[in-house]
Amino acid sequence: AFSALDQWFLGYPETALTRSRRGIAGATQRGDAYGQAFSSAMGCTLLFLLRDAAALADRVEQCSSLCRQHGFRLWQAYADVFLGRLAAARGEATAGVEQIKSTLAAWQKAGPPLGTDSLILVLADTCLQLAGPRPPAGDSAAGAGRAALLATGLEAVESRIGPGTVQVGYGYPAELYRLRGELLLAQDGPGAAAEALECFQTALRLAGEHGLRCPELRAAMSLVRLRDSLRSQGAAFAAELAEARQCLREVYGRFTEGFAFPDLQDAAALMENEPRRGIGETR
Repeated sequence: AFSALDQWFLGYPETALTRSRRGIAGATQRGDAYGQAFSSAMGCTLLFLLRDAAALADRVEQCSSLCRQHGFRLWQAYADVFLGRLAAARGEATAGVEQIKSTLAAWQKAGPPLGTDSLILVLADTCLQLAGPRPPAGDSAAGAGRAALLATGLEAVESRIGPGTVQVGYGYPAELYRLRGELLLAQDGPGAAAEALECFQTALRLAGEHGLRCPELRAAMSLVRLRDSLRSQGAAFAAELAEARQCLREVYGRFTEGFAFPDLQDAAALMENEPRRGIGETR
């Protein structure tokens, strides 16, 4: 179960999915209910990272059912976070986000470090996706709701990357920095470009230093999108866009599998300057 997550970070999404399924199947064959719940919980994280909403829904139900049946409260909390994610994707935005927040707060209060960063990523990414584009100037209610979502996502991310924080899991800090940049851009638009750029560059550096191809690919895509939004400001910005696209091509070129998965499809499309997906889409 853990090695499946490692394989995703290292840039092998197909291998990751195979290992995750193998872990669950092995626990099932042994009649190991706790092993099934644990492997399913880790599988939820993997499917979230793979952006496979349909498979995530099935895996969450499996995990939650096992936890309810056997009283595995630790992994029930994992399931509850992802159930909140799925509820938000179905249109139950307020209820879904509140479920994630309350479950995460209880999880952090209990003190287990395992999985904290991954669950914070779920909250922050859900808030970012739900916020969507900036509403019309006259729609104050929508504007207030969007601002609250972005503030929630930023608060969650910054609780883990601020001064004095302890980051758990070598792969997650890069994603946390990338998401912070995306949230800042959604919140403040071009006014946050410099700070977002710093976040994306930090994410790219952290991922590159450890050979974490999937986070590196995501950081490179965020960098290209930001540079593309600024290219109309002059030749220097156009040159920086070309450099960012070259970086993306180099990162993409190091992959040997997983080309049917959303991240690699989006990277290929982005190199051709095509649009990206939204929340809840599957491969």
